[in-house]
Amino acid sequence: MSQWILVNQEGLLTSLDRAKIISRELYNIIRPVFLQRPDEADKQLFNIITHPDDDRLAALEVDTNFVIYPHESCTLERLIAVFPELTIEERFALSSVIHQLGSFPFGLILPDTVTVRDYTYMSTNGWLRPYLSKSQLEPDEEATTIFSDSCSVLWAVRYGDYWV
Repeated sequence: MSQWILVNQEGLLTSLDRAKIISRELYNIIRPVFLQRPDEADKQLFNIITHPDDDRLAALEVDTNFVIYPHESCTLERLIAVFPELTIEERFALSSVIHQLGSFPFGLILPDTVTVRDYTYMSTNGWLRPYLSKSQLEPDEEATTIFSDSCSVLWAVRYGDYWV
């Protein structure tokens, strides 16, 4: 079941930049930077989506039941830094949970200020475009050749705002 967390702008960080840092730092809990191969440099734990009508708004697609296995050498400074609203007690509790438990569900470390959204909320508020099948739409035009060579042809038909 898909779940999302809307990420607000914080200080000079845009919503998208903040979402990227959060997802990246969650990945770094599992696999600290000093252990990562070059191809892991941009790896993130959760996918990020932007609002189709306002790309300044971002959300993390999460699974609150996803079990995180923290590496014993992980550091939390950058992750905690993107949550300035956390009190000292909350920061200590987060650090304790991550360093003392061998594993924990992601939902356990969510701050109280975070609301997890479901599919209904996200689609109702324009974050997700509804899936439309060909049978639900009438084409606006004939098939358009996008690419062709001696071996293959790639074409698409436009259905309103969608290309199939």
